[in-house]
Amino acid sequence: MHEKALSSIVVPLTFLCATLACTNPFTTREGQVEKPDVGSESGIYEEPTRAENILINLSRSLEQKNVQRYMDNFSDPAQGAEKSFTFMGDAAFQDQLIGSWSLRDEESWFRNVIFPVSGRSPVIRFSYVDSLPRLQPITATSFEDSVETDLFRYRFTLEYADSTQTVEGRARMRLYRSLKTAREPWLIYYWEDRALDGAVSRSWTALKIRNR
Repeated sequence: MHEKALSSIVVPLTFLCATLACTNPFTTREGQVEKPDVGSESGIYEEPTRAENILINLSRSLEQKNVQRYMDNFSDPAQGAEKSFTFMGDAAFQDQLIGSWSLRDEESWFRNVIFPVSGRSPVIRFSYVDSLPRLQPITATSFEDSVETDLFRYRFTLEYADSTQTVEGRARMRLYRSLKTAREPWLIYYWEDRALDGAVSRSWTALKIRNR
């Protein structure tokens, strides 16, 4: 009698475990949980077929510390782009920006920040202070292939184990896309940075130069 009752319980439980890929309910699922790493692809990036999506992807690549996704936002003739990238840093640093700021420099500062020589990589939190920058055509007829942002305010923090660094200022960017096909990506080809009054050392230009 007891054996019959026991078998009637075991069979449904066996079936249930097979159906649900039953695991020990008292063990953790640590091995199944995605652990974001430096340069991780776990962020969600927008299709680059809209100019505003590039600004979204720029902020997400910074917070995700994803070098490749960060560099994908910029116009690179080596990748077939029609325009070269130009960075115009704050006027206070012009003597340190003699010559052109290259895409290699752009990649280097970011790598050096997220892969420090010593210590842990910082947590990065980025924001467009007022709102996502507004876009406008550079000329009356260029909205389909060439736009620029307003002079927008940015702020982000680099949170280290024992300190937090704030970077803030204003910037203007110009973006373009080729009209060869309807799916051509928008790319940043011009970036102008301006420090806030009394906060030159906290500007993006200062951060870039320190980590060039």
